[in-house]
Formats: sequence, structure tokens, C-alpha cells
Amino acid sequence: GNADLYQDSTSNSYHADDELNSTGKSGIVGRGQEIDAQNDANEYLLLPSDIVTGESELYFSYWINSTESSDQALLNGGPNNEYLIFLTGGGDSLALYDDSDTDTYSLSPDDLSNGAWRHLVVTRDSGSNEWRVFIDGQEVGSPASEVMSPLVTPANCLVIGLEQDGPCLSSGDTTQHLNATIDEIRFKNTIPSDAYVAATYENQASTTNFYTP
Repeated sequence: GNADLYQDSTSNSYHADDELNSTGKSGIVGRGQEIDAQNDANEYLLLPSDIVTGESELYFSYWINSTESSDQALLNGGPNNEYLIFLTGGGDSLALYDDSDTDTYSLSPDDLSNGAWRHLVVTRDSGSNEWRVFIDGQEVGSPASEVMSPLVTPANCLVIGLEQDGPCLSSGDTTQHLNATIDEIRFKNTIPSDAYVAATYENQASTTNFYTP
């Protein structure tokens, strides 16, 4: 692999390691990255666990383009589903795991595996004990409530590509790994306004207009 290949644009230096053989680089904001871990269980991006560990508020987003009809892990932050964003139902349902607790969002009639670029935002707030999901700048459903604590993610265990089961970086069920192209990964340790989420989508989806929250 290539250490620190994917560079953090902030001063935090939370760079990601490249463990990929896929060569596709199509993107919507800049150059994206193909990840086909269902056909190669050694494919993943490894991010520093410090990005999420100890955070009571967490915003995660990226652009995704997929035609995969089976379930797939979009982000995995622990070997025991400590922080797992999991796409099911061929792309029309999203399961959010917080240890043993699971909340499921129906995206139907929408579909994240429809072969188009889609912007996904998932927020986790242990202060208000709720998840929220946004697709293309708009909230999906209502906030899901459950008792939460600040995240604790083991080292070398925050990955994009694998559905980890057991030890960190284990291949788990390869049929549940990611098969998609992604672009513009973002994390924040504060949860922005709904207007910010909408403006981010609009500004990244189009280079001809500029929106402000």
C-alpha cells in the first residue's frame, strides 16, 4: 500500500493509507477513487481512528457512484459494529450501527446504487442521542434516537471498503464489502446546519453556481 496517499486538506494531518488495486479515478468534485473490495478483499482505504475517537458530534460525507445490487459497507469504524454505515436492499435502505443498536432508514423510492453520483451525509450526535441522514442535500426521514456515547474506535480500524467482522481489517463477509467509486470524503467534529449541508451539495454538484448557507 501507499501510506498517506490521500491527504487531509486541514492542518490535522489525518491522511489516509491506500490499500487498493482498482485504478478508476472518475470523480465529481475532482479525481475520485474506485473501490472494488467485493472482488478483492484486500482493497480498502485506512483512515486514522483519531478522526472519530472521543467525538460526541460527528459529521461524515462523501460522494458515491455505485451499481452494486448487494449489501455493502459504506464506512466501518470497528470490528464489532461500533460505527458502521451499511447500505442494504440494493441501495434503497441505510442501516446505522452503534455497537448493538441499529437504526434503519428507508431511502425508497430513491436508490444509492442507481449508477449516478449521489452525495451522502450521516451525522451522529451523542449529546442529543440521534442519527440524521441527508441525500443530495435533503434530509431523509426523521432523526433516529438511541442512547449513545462518544465513539471509541480501535487503531487501524476506521476503513472505507471492508465490512469488518472480528479483528480490525479482517475481510469478514466479502459480499458485503464496498463496490463503488467515491469522491470528496469529509469528517467534522461539529454538526453543521441543514443549510450548510444543502449548500455543500449544491456547490459540489455544480461548478457554475455558488450557494451560501
